[in-house]
Amino acid sequence: MMNSLWVYTYIAFVIAYLMWVNRVYKNLIAATVSGLRHTPAWAVGWYFIPVANLFKPYIVMKEIYLASLNAKESKSWKDKAVPKTLGIWWFMFVVGNLLAGRPFSFNTISDFKADAVLIIISEPMLIISGICLILIMNRITKVQDNDLLDRMNV
Repeated sequence: MMNSLWVYTYIAFVIAYLMWVNRVYKNLIAATVSGLRHTPAWAVGWYFIPVANLFKPYIVMKEIYLASLNAKESKSWKDKAVPKTLGIWWFMFVVGNLLAGRPFSFNTISDFKADAVLIIISEPMLIISGICLILIMNRITKVQDNDLLDRMNV
């Protein structure tokens, strides 16, 4: 029962997050931000393409972040630096998931010990990734709510 509750909660979060990514990308298009390289559908779609999902979602999030915060500066927004939070979020997310999603068969006590070590490493990484993502999402949402509204034809 508890395991199913966790799975349903995880699925709900993933859906909500991907809907947010789609919406903030659409907001950039509605605000006529120039120089965007993706579409709202591909901003979400990259998460489902093997191998590309290891780097493209970061590139899309970087684009969303920079375009949102620097939209008034035309195409020069691409040259701005991103906060370290973005890199930490993605590194912790990818490495934490790679460690947590390892295929493992438990035949010996050593197998259980190895699994415990990987959990001790991966779980804090995923927590840090989640905290960074919340900070990033809050920043982008606030900026889009305040600064992009006047550029949008809503």
